[in-house]
Amino acid sequence: MKNPQSLGAAHTAYVLWAVAPEGRAENLAELPVSRHFQLSEDRARSVATYLRQTGISGARIVRVQGFAETQPVASNDTAAGRQRNSRVEL
Repeated sequence: MKNPQSLGAAHTAYVLWAVAPEGRAENLAELPVSRHFQLSEDRARSVATYLRQTGISGARIVRVQGFAETQPVASNDTAAGRQRNSRVEL
């Protein structure tokens, strides 16, 4: 889901769903690996915070985790690929 508002609405409608935001980051050579993990976890925490603000119970957020650049969906050689790799999945 690319629309954050519909994400909150979906989780409000399906009250039995649990959610686990998982952040990813593009591979930026100028940043240390530890910073990639922190960045991806920060992204996931931002989504978890947003979900709580839209009325999702914190008890339904079962895990928040950052995976850095370990699970790319596109090449990091282009700006478009790096943008696709900077994401949060649920």
